[in-house]
Amino acid sequence: MFHANAWGLPFACTMLGARLVLPGPNVDPESVLGLMVSERVTIACGVPTVWIAVLEALEKNPGRWKFDAPVRVVCGGTAPPLELIAGSTVLACRSNTFGA
Repeated sequence: MFHANAWGLPFACTMLGARLVLPGPNVDPESVLGLMVSERVTIACGVPTVWIAVLEALEKNPGRWKFDAPVRVVCGGTAPPLELIAGSTVLACRSNTFGA
């Protein structure tokens, strides 16, 4: 929650009755992916460095993490690099947004 795009997320989740899943200090790709699968995350927000590491983990371990449905990935903080946008199908994401 270090970026302005994330400051409103806890409030929006509360207003909408959505469950908010936070990784705490564990932002390594394996922990993030495991949490996303176990908590059945449908929308995930993060900075490009986190998503690039997640994408690399998915490419190195195909089939390790099974998502029930596509995850909408929101990328903020800086513009996502082309490798991340191109890899969005590996992330099983439906959209990729940017806001700074």
